[in-house]
Amino acid sequence: MAFADVPSFATVVEARAIMEVEAGNLNIRRYADSSPPPEPHDVRAHLHGGVPVAEIDAIRAHAGAQGLTLDDLFCARHV
Repeated sequence: MAFADVPSFATVVEARAIMEVEAGNLNIRRYADSSPPPEPHDVRAHLHGGVPVAEIDAIRAHAGAQGLTLDDLFCARHV
């Protein structure tokens, strides 16, 4: 059976490496980081309020699948 790394889920490590380098520590965070990527900050939105366009665009497909039209909920604001 072949083993392979799966990003953000699993890392293939030899038992020898675990015992020698990690002293037998099997903490998951040492081998696979499942934390979400950091969220980008929109400084203009922080300073002037509102929801950044990038965040609205990021959820547009999911909102559409639920029958929501984001253009009815949010309007463009030029600052």
